[in-house]
Amino acid sequence: MSPRFNGSQERPARIRGSLRFNASKLPDTPAIREANLTVLHSVTLALVKELGCANNAGLSDKPVFQPKR
Repeated sequence: MSPRFNGSQERPARIRGSLRFNASKLPDTPAIREANLTVLHSVTLALVKELGCANNAGLSDKPVFQPKR
């Protein structure tokens, strides 16, 4: 919820983020994927802070990487 989005108190706005590369010479390894996700997390966290989202939209200060179950 953000005071910048009218009505988000009743119906929170959703923001979807993605990071795409047209061509990358980097290998597809867990370390590279985590580095890319860290960039996406940092940008998303900066955005929700700028928007004044309640509780930073539930994002932690640092990304948490857990295997998909």
